[in-house]
Amino acid sequence: MNREEIINQWLLDISEGQWQLLNDQCNLVGDDGRHFATINLLQSRTLIMFPLHPSEQLESDSLQLKLLQLNSHPDVVGMAAFSLAEDNATIVLNFSVSDEALPATDLQAFWQSSLNLRNSLFEVLSR
Repeated sequence: MNREEIINQWLLDISEGQWQLLNDQCNLVGDDGRHFATINLLQSRTLIMFPLHPSEQLESDSLQLKLLQLNSHPDVVGMAAFSLAEDNATIVLNFSVSDEALPATDLQAFWQSSLNLRNSLFEVLSR
């Protein structure tokens, strides 16, 4: 299986068929209809983009500084990195998992780690 097929199987398992990659992209929407995140598979990277609700948005410079501070804690972000998208309203988590490593990766643990990263991110932003 290729990377998209592996991730689609994982998304199928955790979402009961609600989430699937189409053309290397998937939008994750919660039960309340709120857009939670977008997953984009690039050739050698994976991006998870978290849109910020207008009430959660900070001044761009302040937000950039908080993201840099978060990136300086490898115990929290590991080999990933957070950045602010050009629209100043989307936080991007950028990381790499090779195609060869995917079948050996515990994707449930990866998903939990991603959720923990998101929670850490919003904790830092709310300070």
